[in-house]
Amino acid sequence: MTKKCAMFCRLLTLGAGLLALCGPARAGGTITTPGSARTVEGNSDNLYPFNGEPIRYQQVIAASEFTGGAGWITQLVLRPDGASGAAFSETLTNVRINLSTTTRPYNSLSKDFSQNTGPDEKTVLDGALALSSAFSGPDGGPKDFDIVITFQTPFWYDPAAGNLLLDVRNFSGGKTTQLDAQDAPDTTSRVWSLDVYATQSDQADPFPSTGLLVQFLFS
Repeated sequence: MTKKCAMFCRLLTLGAGLLALCGPARAGGTITTPGSARTVEGNSDNLYPFNGEPIRYQQVIAASEFTGGAGWITQLVLRPDGASGAAFSETLTNVRINLSTTTRPYNSLSKDFSQNTGPDEKTVLDGALALSSAFSGPDGGPKDFDIVITFQTPFWYDPAAGNLLLDVRNFSGGKTTQLDAQDAPDTTSRVWSLDVYATQSDQADPFPSTGLLVQFLFS
């Protein structure tokens, strides 16, 4: 074996070892969370965070929802609520969306926003956000996932490292529609504040276990 060939083999072995340490990578596709409501209407709805006044909104999704290994998240897609949603087209002028891997439990976010974010926090969208829905699908729901948010920067997520935190700052507010959501039993929860610059969430959320139905696109 030549020196070049030996070096090449060692590099291949090293690369395989690193991949093994990182865990399996997914081959793309979509994950709907929570999966229990993927093909049925959620048992709640959610005004936040794209319909109404400016808001800071965090939602955690359990890592157990993400089967298939790690991968790059490039889009998230929402659907309107079947009972109280409607067709719409709206551009929110100032929105920032961050994702991170959090060690917080899926049912116990801190009131302190900073305690929920993970060290790999990344801004995936910053600026104007055009949203729309045709409100298509069966009467009463579930409606189609057609409210598409394409990231400017993808986020690498490995469910083996922790739960996923969605962090939205809607600085401008806007009028869209009621979004489909799931309350307990589920694998998600939320905290929020109508002061988008607040460091802590409001204390009076009567439905802390409510979370948006979210479809994540991996590539």
